[in-house]
Amino acid sequence: MAQQISGLVSGLDTASIINALMNVAKLPQMQLTDKKNDLSRLVTALQALNSKTSSLADSAQKAADPASWSVLGAKASSDAVTASVRPNATPTSVTFSVDQVAQSQISLSGSFGTVADLTGGAATLSLKVGGTVTEIDVTGITSPADLAAAISRSDAGVAASITSSTDSFGTQTYRLQLTGQNTGADQAFSLYAGDAAAVAGGTATEVSLVSARTAQDAQVTLWPGSAAQQSLTSASNTFTDLLTGLDVTVTRASTDPVTIDVASDTEALTKLGSNLVSQLNQVLSEIASQTATKTSTDSKGNPVVTGGVLSGNSGVRMLVLDLTQAGSRDVDGVSPASIGITLGKDGTFTIDEAKLATALAEDPSRVQAVLSGIAERVDQVATRASDKYDGTLTAQITSTDRQISDLGTRITSWDNVLEVRRNALERQWAALETALSQLNSQSSWLSSMSSALSSLSSSSSSSKS
Repeated sequence: MAQQISGLVSGLDTASIINALMNVAKLPQMQLTDKKNDLSRLVTALQALNSKTSSLADSAQKAADPASWSVLGAKASSDAVTASVRPNATPTSVTFSVDQVAQSQISLSGSFGTVADLTGGAATLSLKVGGTVTEIDVTGITSPADLAAAISRSDAGVAASITSSTDSFGTQTYRLQLTGQNTGADQAFSLYAGDAAAVAGGTATEVSLVSARTAQDAQVTLWPGSAAQQSLTSASNTFTDLLTGLDVTVTRASTDPVTIDVASDTEALTKLGSNLVSQLNQVLSEIASQTATKTSTDSKGNPVVTGGVLSGNSGVRMLVLDLTQAGSRDVDGVSPASIGITLGKDGTFTIDEAKLATALAEDPSRVQAVLSGIAERVDQVATRASDKYDGTLTAQITSTDRQISDLGTRITSWDNVLEVRRNALERQWAALETALSQLNSQSSWLSSMSSALSSLSSSSSSSKS
């Protein structure tokens, strides 16, 4: 870079002059940068719109899929049960009584003063749950609390705790409470003083337990009072496949019959339509937001109206038109308004869920035909715009990205041009300062010589006289 004298000779602020000239030289680069920034904002807006349009296509495809209309729901006539359906369920109805719910066993020992009183001095206790015997080593255990902890840590599936009290003589006594962790009649348990071999051989001493709750299965009776009456049991409170694809969980006994109806899930189907309309409105609202005009004031106080980043975009305008028509046109002569879908004056859609639910209850086939028809049209429009390979929005984004890349290259090349220009200006002004310095030096020499000659001439005249 040329050395800047910065007006030491001329008295001019050469640095400011060069910067001013460079600002003029930068104008083409600045215009390219502004254009690149505008295109970047355009790409951001198109990408946001493309994402929402792609989500709309997904929602429309789901609403148009016949499998989505096969969804069933289960409704129970009593809060004594809850029911759920799986994909293999079919429309049906079943009535049953809840005879009993499943529960685990709770038993308590008699009062004892020391652990040895309970165990009889045995080093091993055994819990027999169903047909499985689990040994518990109680060697060296003297604390009732430690005894309970040892039982709970075992793999028997029984939790233990201690209750204590003091009798009239001031003596503290304890009781061991055992609670089964699993429900079902086959989870009934017994406690023995002795190991598994002694239990199997009948030589172990059974610890006397008082039952607080009996282990039992849940039981329901299908079609009670009819010739087809049938009782079913379950170790848990859930009856899987009570009927094909229908799972039922009982929560309390009920002598009054409970009826479960498996039919089209009106709530889910209503949500299917609501989601489609919601996704459609998200796309239309995004476009409205990105095309809205803004009014500002210039330096002279005059109003300036500026269009949104997507204003004037013909592809976006066409997308709005196509989506509006796809969502509002009749389907085989049936108006979308008949099932609660209407187009408002603001260009967005609304859905009356109550009207849609009523229409589903009255004629589900008609509703399916209309909503599926709308969804198919919307899917076609949305996919045509957002397809990741040849969608119209995708193509715009790709094309604009290429323009941004090209502008970036051109902007970078201008950096080199401007650097050369600045160096040239600095050399020119440095040369000017050098030339002025030389001229000043010559002027000073000439002035001194002139003064010397004048002085010499005066001296010569004085001598002659």
